[in-house]
Amino acid sequence: DPFFPQAGNGGYDVRDYDITASWDPVTRQLQATAVIEARATQDLSQFDLDLRGFTVTSVKVDGRSAAFTRSGQELVITPAKVIRDHKRFEVRVVYAGTPEVVIDPDGSSEGWMPTSDGIVALGEPQGSPAWFPANDHPTDKATFSLSMTVPSDLSVVSNGEPERPRERNGQTTYRWHEDDPMATY
Repeated sequence: DPFFPQAGNGGYDVRDYDITASWDPVTRQLQATAVIEARATQDLSQFDLDLRGFTVTSVKVDGRSAAFTRSGQELVITPAKVIRDHKRFEVRVVYAGTPEVVIDPDGSSEGWMPTSDGIVALGEPQGSPAWFPANDHPTDKATFSLSMTVPSDLSVVSNGEPERPRERNGQTTYRWHEDDPMATY
């Protein structure tokens, strides 16, 4: 892509994202786990996910710890064993930190953007990796599940079919499922 050459990655096709996160508006910290189901489109001894910032504490591929490094917005993952072409695999990434605002080449902003009373997450065209690891290219559509826990005085909205919010100990968890594949943004 001439406008966003770092967007997206080859070698695999994401089938589903399942993101479980909690947001603390006081510290502005996001703690999250992303579970990504994908299918290899070639043999993979290593692959990348787009993710801006954050401290990544754990990466597992098919339940086994995987080595990982960071290179700019890329989370470079080396699984314990080669993932063979056409094989389905699962990646689990545990991460935390302060999400970033992304400034596009045209000067527009997206990503995880603080407001006076909360945040708004704007994904298009390259803001989604500001809060979850992804194969951030519009041609790699996938289904989504999202769970977000926030203080009970806040509300959360998202794409997908909502479940009934669950409140516990001053925190409310909102959850959605989107069964029609869509782009990460």
